[in-house]
Amino acid sequence: MSEKKPQAGGTTMMEDFDARTLVNMSVALDRVCGTLSNGEDHAVRARVAAKIAERAREGACSLHDLEAAGYAAAGRGGLRRDTLRTE
Repeated sequence: MSEKKPQAGGTTMMEDFDARTLVNMSVALDRVCGTLSNGEDHAVRARVAAKIAERAREGACSLHDLEAAGYAAAGRGGLRRDTLRTE
């Protein structure tokens, strides 16, 4: 059995959000990173995920809002969106 790692707030991600929000966060992360040519890179995913989690903590938990936060992180971070994935 693995031990849960605490997040910045001292709790785990699973404790911070309800099940629907966690699913929306995961889908948003996959959708945003799926459009980035470097979206499989760990550092890229971590940056996008951090922005999505920040937005969810602010109370915006819809898939639309979380995707928007992810795309905003990608744009501000200078992440490569020039080559869209087709797979």
